[in-house]
Amino acid sequence: MIFRDFNTNIKLINRLEDSIKSGKVSHGYIFVCEDKDSNLNIAKAFLKGILCEKNKGKGCDECVSCKKISNENYEDMYFIIPEKQGSIKDADIELAQEMLKNKPWFSNRNVLVIQNAERMTPKAQNRLLKTLEEPSVGTIIILLVDNVENILKTVASRCVINNVEPLQKHFTDDIENISMKIIDIIENKEKFYVWENQVDDILKDKEKLLNVLEYIQLSITNDLKDNIKHFNIMKRKEYFQILEEISITIEDIKKGINSSYAFKKFMIKFGG
Repeated sequence: MIFRDFNTNIKLINRLEDSIKSGKVSHGYIFVCEDKDSNLNIAKAFLKGILCEKNKGKGCDECVSCKKISNENYEDMYFIIPEKQGSIKDADIELAQEMLKNKPWFSNRNVLVIQNAERMTPKAQNRLLKTLEEPSVGTIIILLVDNVENILKTVASRCVINNVEPLQKHFTDDIENISMKIIDIIENKEKFYVWENQVDDILKDKEKLLNVLEYIQLSITNDLKDNIKHFNIMKRKEYFQILEEISITIEDIKKGINSSYAFKKFMIKFGG
């Protein structure tokens, strides 16, 4: 997603675009939203606007930089993602600081994105404070939180704080079409190798693949709600199993497991 794809947060997006165009990008940002996906999508769109090779300030979703940011494999972008119930520790920040000292490979900026940043220990936050106080040239640090109150005031005061409204989910026609095709494949228990080439493009794009999985999840959930009285026990069990596996696959992809591998593993379970 790039800025033009959002139907909420228009004022925020305008401010972010203006900061890029005027060359006034800060070294530290906090994005606050109760919906983690919305927060991450806004942050990625912002980074695309900064680093896009074709449409500076807005992003294009077509150039190498935009695609790599979507897939979270941009050479100069580092992610810290805590384990399910774990905290972000001092050692995690220390490692990130070492990475930020490296000369950027692909651009003139190093980027650090910390998801669930409210789970940083006080010691970790105080270590991060040192980098916020004396950042290397071109460094951008983005903290994604659901509650800024859990961030030390000394850290928050050195960042631009942006409140993000949860996004209204919108699926494009191509996402809907490929999702329905995959649902048919699952229901008909077709073999993976027969249709693999039909979804090859989706497998290469992490963001699109997540959208497809979310659409399938929503479609099956709605089908269950509308027709559960008419489904036998086996059908209900199958649907709940599919939903559980989709959730696991989405979580695996977001944790950094190769998206193509995670999706194929999911489909082989149901398509054979």
